[in-house]
Amino acid sequence: MKSKTLFISYSRKNKEIALELAQRLQGHGVAVWLDLLNLEPGTHWDIAIQNALEEANAVLVLLSPPAVASTYVLSEIDCALEQKKKIVPLLLEECRVPLLLRRVQYIDCSQSLEEGFLVLLEDLKQSREVDTDRLEGTAQAVNPTPQKHLDPDFLEERLISSEEIAKAKSLHLSRVKRLYHLLLGLGVLSLGVIGIFMINFFNKNLDFQDTQQQILISVLAILAMLGLFIYRKIGDRDSRIQLIELFELKRNRLERAISKLTEADIENMNSDFIRLASI
Repeated sequence: MKSKTLFISYSRKNKEIALELAQRLQGHGVAVWLDLLNLEPGTHWDIAIQNALEEANAVLVLLSPPAVASTYVLSEIDCALEQKKKIVPLLLEECRVPLLLRRVQYIDCSQSLEEGFLVLLEDLKQSREVDTDRLEGTAQAVNPTPQKHLDPDFLEERLISSEEIAKAKSLHLSRVKRLYHLLLGLGVLSLGVIGIFMINFFNKNLDFQDTQQQILISVLAILAMLGLFIYRKIGDRDSRIQLIELFELKRNRLERAISKLTEADIENMNSDFIRLASI
């Protein structure tokens, strides 16, 4: 990381704007840290974000209703204030500015993102908190790097198919069915053990000091623990099935909007499906 970096704090609901701003700032020579650009696969994101925030010299906060409601954004603001870093609030939408930022002048982009971006560049140019080696003269807006959209003919080739989704859901359902059968078998065995205790009780042979009956108590306890474990597994499988169904709905929506699909959309969806479908 460069010695003077601008950390971007934002809500996930504003990630498209955050990514666009980061790319445009980089195009003007601003040293930027954004998780969408800087986090590498396999990295513990919470630790990486904390380290990046501590190493950054300034923080750009994208303000919007979801951002001011985000505990992560508020925590990042609090951390930046605690470390006396320069904070630049950028108002994307009308919202209640957090109390922590009431005394910090913000840049209003609610009416025009372009005008706000120019003001931001000028502010960064005058600030010595952030590396802006290539900023020269009056800031001029640049277009964000266009994303390459996919050819509709390659949808079925690249994206998880409906048949694969149905197969994954079927596999999970079959596992749930087997778990229910196993749970039923444990229930029958438990009833059998309880029946033996009831017979001993009515015959007045119930003696918990007896080794045989102690073994039966241990078996009953083990069966109960196994039953609880299987019940939790069933719940996990049911949750996974519901998520796969939501994934299927998302895929259908993307298919209807295929002209807007990008390579990143395809890779993200396929990765999500592999994680959900894993047995």
